[in-house]
Amino acid sequence: MIRHTLPKTQRLRSYQTIRQLYQSGATGFIYPFRYSYLTEPTEADKGTQPRAEIMVAISKKKIPLAIHRNRRRRQIKEAYRRNKHIVFDALHNHKLRLSFIITYIGDETVTWQVLEKKIVLLLHDIVNRLESG
Repeated sequence: MIRHTLPKTQRLRSYQTIRQLYQSGATGFIYPFRYSYLTEPTEADKGTQPRAEIMVAISKKKIPLAIHRNRRRRQIKEAYRRNKHIVFDALHNHKLRLSFIITYIGDETVTWQVLEKKIVLLLHDIVNRLESG
């Protein structure tokens, strides 16, 4: 069973990985999100969980007030945290490591329910892309 937490090990912090994601990562779009991701094979060690690292980016141009950007970022992280099992199951089956960036590109206010539905769609889209090759 997956713990529904978002520890520091699951947050994308590596400058080199972030740069590589923006330069050569596969991209997708599900409004109000654009996302980039990279996968790499991982060893099948016993007892280790597949790793998925996430970063959330929100444009200052789209949402000028920091309080609103921070709230939106927290909501996106919470939606991911509650639904990350979708992507973890696929990573475990394919023995992959995933790094991805979710960029919020909407500029209007969206409810929590809509955000969570879109995050679930985004995660399913990533899983479908992983399974198709």
